[in-house]
Amino acid sequence: MTTNDPIVSEVRAVRDKHAAQFRYNLKEIFRDIKKKQKSSGRKYVQYPSRAVVATTWFWCAIRRGCGSIPCGCCNNCHYRP
Repeated sequence: MTTNDPIVSEVRAVRDKHAAQFRYNLKEIFRDIKKKQKSSGRKYVQYPSRAVVATTWFWCAIRRGCGSIPCGCCNNCHYRP
């Protein structure tokens, strides 16, 4: 069930118009946003990157190529189908 929220619709329309200017190229969209941030004079908060922790099922999914998360294809997985 979805509702048609006018504010959400307006935000999506603005976002789509901005993306269309860059032919939906994510690198160009991101570059433009960063340029606007620098020229705005506002201070933006940057949080430090968090380390990615790969779990056993992740490595199992890569090794066996099953691709499901959690994969359940070996005894090391945390999930049993």
